[in-house]
Amino acid sequence: MAYQRKTRNLHDLAEKAGVTAATASMALRNSPRLSEAVKERIRRIAEKDGFTPRSYNRKQENAPGKRFSHLGPVLFLDNSVDETDPIGAALLAALGPMMNEYGVDFQVVNQRELAAQPETLEKFDALFFYNDPPVLELIPERIPAVQVFGWEKQRRNCDRITANDGQIVALAVEFLRKAGVERSAIFWRDDIVRIPDHPRITRFLAEMNALGIETTEFRFGKYDTDFTGRLKQYIEAGSERIGFFGFNARCGVKLCCGLDSLGLLQKYSPTNVIVCDNSVLLRDFWPNPALIDLDLPLMAKRALEMLFWRMEQPGIPEAFVLQAPRPLQ
Repeated sequence: MAYQRKTRNLHDLAEKAGVTAATASMALRNSPRLSEAVKERIRRIAEKDGFTPRSYNRKQENAPGKRFSHLGPVLFLDNSVDETDPIGAALLAALGPMMNEYGVDFQVVNQRELAAQPETLEKFDALFFYNDPPVLELIPERIPAVQVFGWEKQRRNCDRITANDGQIVALAVEFLRKAGVERSAIFWRDDIVRIPDHPRITRFLAEMNALGIETTEFRFGKYDTDFTGRLKQYIEAGSERIGFFGFNARCGVKLCCGLDSLGLLQKYSPTNVIVCDNSVLLRDFWPNPALIDLDLPLMAKRALEMLFWRMEQPGIPEAFVLQAPRPLQ
């Protein structure tokens, strides 16, 4: 008779059942995502070898670094199309080491790849994404997910974490107030900001105007060839004591490039220019603008923990978390 190794851990159980470790874990947790037949087959194998979720949990407690190794694989949805995406790059840079530490398999899939091959989703047990990618409609809500940022209505079975725009605006307003500006503008790109009444825009306008500082919005397109000319007109239209607020990194890059083209970057930066995002894209300018650090590594960590919790506890209510930016240095 051939010797059969005793089931010592979840991976042994998965191998005997001919499934992934994630599927075995869901079966032991009575996940509604599996059929009763599959769950029963896996449970019988576990019971035969005396392997239970309780014994598995004790093992995991002794190995905190692999606390979530039974979960996954996780799909990280990359939104970039034809330009550098600083948000995605920063989140991915933070997620890679964490996934390795937790022992969770994950894979990066670009939204164009997913649109061309939606069956790719069948390989994954969970989804990590940011903003509102157009391909989101291809992803069934039964898949546990977590979203970083985003403006559309929150999905079912999906938690969301985003920046606290009220605190971001408070930092920008106080920074420009101390600079003694007499007028200001918030710069935003219309393909990045999906909603014109975004709170980062509306609150900044309201709070600056409430201080008696004439403030407007400077909207521009991705391929706006007249940006520098319009910026020049704005600067020359009134007091030179101007405050500039970039909505995010890419908006800040456009703003700094425009000021640099006009020979005005050194005049206004860093005292009168502030950008919401501590991105590497902005560190090549000299002098650097003031940067509001959203602490994306911490946001990625919190989002991942929320996703793992949802994977382990199917059916829990969706969570919405606001994360405060770091104070200006």
